[in-house]
Amino acid sequence: MKGLLKNVLLGCVMTIIFSGAVFACSCGGEPLTDKSIDEIRKEKRNYFLNNFSGAAFVGKIVSRQRINVTWFAKTLDGKPAIYQMYKYTIRIKEYWFGVKSLTISIYGQPVEQIYGNFRTGNSCGFRLSIGKTYFFTPEFYEGHLKMGPCDFAGGASEPSDYAAKEFREIMGKPKRF
Repeated sequence: MKGLLKNVLLGCVMTIIFSGAVFACSCGGEPLTDKSIDEIRKEKRNYFLNNFSGAAFVGKIVSRQRINVTWFAKTLDGKPAIYQMYKYTIRIKEYWFGVKSLTISIYGQPVEQIYGNFRTGNSCGFRLSIGKTYFFTPEFYEGHLKMGPCDFAGGASEPSDYAAKEFREIMGKPKRF
């Protein structure tokens, strides 16, 4: 009986641990609604034009650096903490808003964090490839454009994927330099 209880408790602990890893990076879905697609698109267009603070563009990654930043996280006592992020430099191909030059820098979390000599697990981040072109919708955070897995582009997505096609339906034709 003692062995059975031990195995059940161990199973519960493992389920909790692995469930946390699985659900930690999930994004909220769209609520069910009776609105038409045109109404939803009109609301999203209004949001992006009037409430969104960020940028929307398609661009090619020309460089990626793993750097330490102090603007993203804070210690328990409220002081800036050193946090690792990727800084991507992107050459803009086309854009809707939030872009003022042919190149732009945005930040994203890496797949894992490295502290001293050890690595932590998944940070909900990603590693995008240099030389590839992506669709981005990063938001301003502490004065820096930051992408995340729950933004409209899902961090970044292929320009031919659903997110970019839907964004074109919502916002219309993009601009070019």
